[in-house]
Amino acid sequence: MDESVGKLNVGGSVGAAGADMIIRYNQAIGDVGSVRIDYSWVFCTGHKSRFYLGLYDSSWTGGADHDGVFIKTIRYGTTGGSRAIDSGDPNGLYDIDYGTPSAGSLLIERNGDTFRTSYLQSGSWQLLLESSYDFGSTPLYPYLRTSNSDDNPAWKVALDNYTLEYSEPAAVPEPSSLVLFSGLGIAGLVMSWRRKRPTAPQPV
Repeated sequence: MDESVGKLNVGGSVGAAGADMIIRYNQAIGDVGSVRIDYSWVFCTGHKSRFYLGLYDSSWTGGADHDGVFIKTIRYGTTGGSRAIDSGDPNGLYDIDYGTPSAGSLLIERNGDTFRTSYLQSGSWQLLLESSYDFGSTPLYPYLRTSNSDDNPAWKVALDNYTLEYSEPAAVPEPSSLVLFSGLGIAGLVMSWRRKRPTAPQPV
């Protein structure tokens, strides 16, 4: 991965079988309101590649999608081809919508046990899936994940404006950084976050 013009470019080389990169925000969040990321596909040289935005507990390390709430984009072909955004949740619900943009935003919103996943198109949010899941009091971690398909194409996606809204962090403090998991090992990565906390009403 590399940084260019204020964006984080993440991807892999052609032939890298099962290439998978996972970035986790290292502060557990006890009361997530929403998490959002802007994305722009730079290229994909083969069948397809994927980019995910997800909320998972600490037990998730890259396994089955249904272990958490997520939304992802899929880029097809050497010129983009058909593109899709789909989403899922711990109950195994799944939805897919073709013809979505190669550049836009992904959003997960939480209201108690209700989760909504949406993508931005032409300036308006398109709801993809609304579902319910009880995580109990388990703190959640925001994740970014990207991978290629079985055809092992080269791919790259540019990420920007990672925004997290929450009321309070979890009780157990951890370093406010991102941890990168990949086949090459673990490295620390610092990104810019905007933390929005509820504010008291202002006097009129």
